[in-house]
Amino acid sequence: MAADQKGHIWFVESIANKIGEFDPELEVFHEHEVLTQFANLGKLSIDKHGKIWFVEVTANRLGMFSPGQNRFDEAIIPTPGSTPVALVSDDNGNIWFLEYKGNKVGMFNPQTAMFHEYDIPSYGSLPADMVLDRKRSLLWFSQSATDAKRLGMLSINEVLAESNKQNNAPQPPSPSEGKTSNGGLSKWLASLVGIIGIASLGVWLTRRSRKDAHS
Repeated sequence: MAADQKGHIWFVESIANKIGEFDPELEVFHEHEVLTQFANLGKLSIDKHGKIWFVEVTANRLGMFSPGQNRFDEAIIPTPGSTPVALVSDDNGNIWFLEYKGNKVGMFNPQTAMFHEYDIPSYGSLPADMVLDRKRSLLWFSQSATDAKRLGMLSINEVLAESNKQNNAPQPPSPSEGKTSNGGLSKWLASLVGIIGIASLGVWLTRRSRKDAHS
């Protein structure tokens, strides 16, 4: 759930396969039906342009809804069956997301339609939720697997700079430094300590929304 600059409240209706919008001033609901059937919608986020981004867990896609145009756009995540579960937009417009079964942190650049995926060093960590420390440009995420017992951290400035430097070539892993799983944090900078980045061209699917419902 998220609030836009107009104060409208946006939310997902997973079973109904819709993006919901509530206008508190008019006390009116609007529902926008996602055109990919049985997408199993997950968490959403609103970018600086007011576009509504959301994950399609079963469909393995990122979705975007443009309120002014009443239009849906979708991008297929390169890793099959990755199970995207959370996402957030950074100040540059990039969309960061977690791949629960893919064991990766993903990034999508809407301007270039390019994905970057970063392997998490902890095997089978089941990353589940995330938050962006905008002041420090650090992406924190939880690892829900019993054996992981860690929080993960990614420096988005470091990883973007390294990706640009290497022209999106995969980065070799190197040993990670950090506290062990005895209640401490496992921290790393992506360009230094064992996250492998892979760039892939996204597939944009653009479609108009069906007529929305009001109540």
